[in-house]
Amino acid sequence: MIVSKANLQVVGVTNLDKNIPALDNVHIAEDGSTVGIGGKMALIVSPVTNRAKEKIGNVIEEKGNGGITISSETIKHILKDMPADRKFGGLLEHCNMEKLVGSFQNEVRITVTDGKRKRSVIGKLFDKEFLPYRDLFKVAIETSKSGESCDSGENGESCGSGGSGGSKRVVLNLKRLLILLQTIEKVAPDTSGDNPVWIEFTDNDYIVIRGLNMITGQRCIGIMNSYKNEEGKWLELDKWELSLLESESRKKLKIKQNMKIKRNMKIKRKFKVQKKAKIKIKKLRSVK
Repeated sequence: MIVSKANLQVVGVTNLDKNIPALDNVHIAEDGSTVGIGGKMALIVSPVTNRAKEKIGNVIEEKGNGGITISSETIKHILKDMPADRKFGGLLEHCNMEKLVGSFQNEVRITVTDGKRKRSVIGKLFDKEFLPYRDLFKVAIETSKSGESCDSGENGESCGSGGSGGSKRVVLNLKRLLILLQTIEKVAPDTSGDNPVWIEFTDNDYIVIRGLNMITGQRCIGIMNSYKNEEGKWLELDKWELSLLESESRKKLKIKQNMKIKRNMKIKRKFKVQKKAKIKIKKLRSVK
């Protein structure tokens, strides 16, 4: 299964919970999505596109399937080992993850390349079932102003929206938001890891973030304005995001059905080949 550097970055949300075995992992789903869960937060990244995989196939062969869970430590090691690629537009910032079989069934081979040579490392798999992450995202998206329909083409690039959620939508500058949050953390430092922050979305599209220094008792208020007009245009949900609205059980059933269809197609192709071979043999015998 080919995954990108962006896919592996979900490991960041697991940092605060590395002492909890069930959370100290990254899950690679059957479709190639990657998931990281940490306490009260979770992050999921969509699979590498088929278009990108076609280009990557020239340097790394795709082997293996998803549905595996790998330790955060292994993922961090791969991120350090993955070369920064400015020459080929990020093409080399991908790796292949292949679950080993036989006596090595609890291990995964991860292969990266710098364009000249390939390097592989063996990592341990988490041998228990990953948390039901789809249900987490399903609840979150259903209670937001999520899209409920998707009439786009094969890649789901122009899906509609218009859900019934009651959330407040704002579009923010990511870098400035991070700077604001990091500065508030310095004003109200927290060694326990449990210090809250209070966030409010106003009617005029500001966000108000309030912090409390638990030692000095000092408070801080940060405000940030959102993008407007074209810059503030909402990013609609695509097919992959809408698929997270499916329940875990329904998703597993769909995967089983797809596997059954693929098996039946394989059997039909094999039967056609055999039938053509028999016809060819008959023709050869009739010529003799």
